[in-house]
Amino acid sequence: ILVDPSNLSDGLHYYEVYGIDCKAPWRGPLFRIPITITKPVAVINRTPQVSFSEMLFQPGHIERKYIEVPHGASWVEATMNISSFDTPRRFFVDTVQICPLQSPLKWRSVVTFSSPAAKNFTFRVVGGQTLELVIAQFWSSGIGSHETTNVDLKIVFHGIKASQEEIVLDGSEAPVRVDAEALLASEKLTPVANLKKIRVPYRPVDAKISALSNDRDRLPSGKQMLALTLTYKVKLDDGAEIKPRIPFLNGRIYDTKFESQFYMISDSNKRIYSSGDAYPSSTKLPKGEYNLQLYIRHENLQILEKMKHLVLFIERNLEEKDIIRLSFFSQPDGPLMGNGSFKSSTLIPGIKEGFYLGPPAKDKLPKIDEDKGKNSSLSSKKTVSERLEEEVRDAKIKVLGGIKQESDEDLLEWNKLAALLKV
Repeated sequence: ILVDPSNLSDGLHYYEVYGIDCKAPWRGPLFRIPITITKPVAVINRTPQVSFSEMLFQPGHIERKYIEVPHGASWVEATMNISSFDTPRRFFVDTVQICPLQSPLKWRSVVTFSSPAAKNFTFRVVGGQTLELVIAQFWSSGIGSHETTNVDLKIVFHGIKASQEEIVLDGSEAPVRVDAEALLASEKLTPVANLKKIRVPYRPVDAKISALSNDRDRLPSGKQMLALTLTYKVKLDDGAEIKPRIPFLNGRIYDTKFESQFYMISDSNKRIYSSGDAYPSSTKLPKGEYNLQLYIRHENLQILEKMKHLVLFIERNLEEKDIIRLSFFSQPDGPLMGNGSFKSSTLIPGIKEGFYLGPPAKDKLPKIDEDKGKNSSLSSKKTVSERLEEEVRDAKIKVLGGIKQESDEDLLEWNKLAALLKV
């Protein structure tokens, strides 16, 4: 079956292909093949913008628009103008973009209009991907009125491409060069950079692999689930708001190879201050020493072995008085000479603009415990007997994973070995 959507109008379309018995058509469809087609509005104007005029809304009405975001666009300026109503109106505005190999890009806002007016929105987009824009009037908004709300929406695409989407400061005195280019239309560039957070890496001081319950944590295929528990030591000289980050695991649920991930932060008295999973949250901690335990599950022992030295970052929010504002320069020697600052520029499509981001002053950086990493390795914390005990345990777990359990004797041996490995 070949579907040709070229003659369809813009928007969402749904069709079904019926399979009917030609000898008994009165029986109705024997099977149905659903076909859903989303045809976005193409932005072909020289000024990259699209408008939707005179959209009429009643309580509970929903409008869905699909737009083909031009290549090179990175953000949108939208203007929503409503009129023809006599009582306050409340709208829900939502956008979604499905991007390959990452979570959908979402933005949403709730706006209330007490009188006819216009409101502006700004949100991020990805060029080359279809944008779904949804506008809905709340079901309880305007119930007592018979007036229909008239909505006009104008969307203008903007885009600046930078040579570095993420800038890393390596701690030296050398500035970082950034090349910027406007791909759609002329743009006003006024760069701003503030250091609001600091990330400190930690390695685990302890790592334990254990076999889980045979009754609950055994897959239908017969494989036994194993658990890796990593312990990190975190010391705070002052109270701070922190967030644990694990770049290898965070933000991934359905596309990760691990069954689960979970962490807990506790103090020396085992009081739990925070816990989380793939989406860690910030928590305020007073001055003191803390243990962070990370719990990872997988059925393959070799994979868990590779995770024993997993690096974890503690992201600390700087207080308002400690935020560092960085400077931009037009020359690479600007930070040293103290001149040639870069404030703003007008980007013309096809012409790149280069500038330099200067490093922060050393005396303004927050103090970090330099001895933190010296005693954070597993080998420096464990004695020879402890490491030998772990090697023996790991060998037993490896044998445990290789037992096929084809007979009752194999199953009995497996249960005995699993019982010895439980913590």
